Amino acid sequence: MAHLKYYTRTREFFKEAYAEKLTDDEAHYFFGHLKLRWRLPQFMVFHGYRGSGKCSKWRVRLSHEPSLGLFAHEVAHALQFRDGNKTKNGRKRGWHTKRHMHLMAVVISVVKKYQDEWCKLKQCKESKKLMVERARFAKQQEIEQLRKTPEYQLKILREREKRLASKQKRLTTLLKKVRRRIKIWDAKARVNVEIASKNEAVEG
Repeated sequence: MAHLKYYTRTREFFKEAYAEKLTDDEAHYFFGHLKLRWRLPQFMVFHGYRGSGKCSKWRVRLSHEPSLGLFAHEVAHALQFRDGNKTKNGRKRGWHTKRHMHLMAVVISVVKKYQDEWCKLKQCKESKKLMVERARFAKQQEIEQLRKTPEYQLKILREREKRLASKQKRLTTLLKKVRRRIKIWDAKARVNVEIASKNEAVEG
């Protein structure tokens, strides 16, 4: 019951924030900025469409397309986890308290203040990413068209011929060395045979 009363009170107090919806991309992007700003250890995931959320020491879970109020509620819990949720004397605090409402108000005010700027940065990054993808696709198409030309095929075959010629030269040199060693060891083997035959003749 205490939780339900607190949820009702926060929804009434932050009525405009709970009425404002965020997309998953916006919520994830805003959380990234707040994570760097406040050094939060958690990461964000999305699950379900029930308008609920949960926060732990390592993860913030939100439903898809959350409201700004729900977003602020869970980020405020993340701030509580970061600070240990304790008083100056080391005593544990409750989770749904006036401090949590204060943290929610801080999160909402920061998001409202920088929302336009963050959205512009997000659009700028997306446009740059799109331009890079288009340039990469155009380059790939150009390479594909180039590969079909006789000049490109001739260039590839000449490079292959050069590699094979170099390989053939190395193999020819290696073959000469092997044949030279065969001659040397063949001569030594003949000498040994002659010496053995002379020794047999002397003994006989």
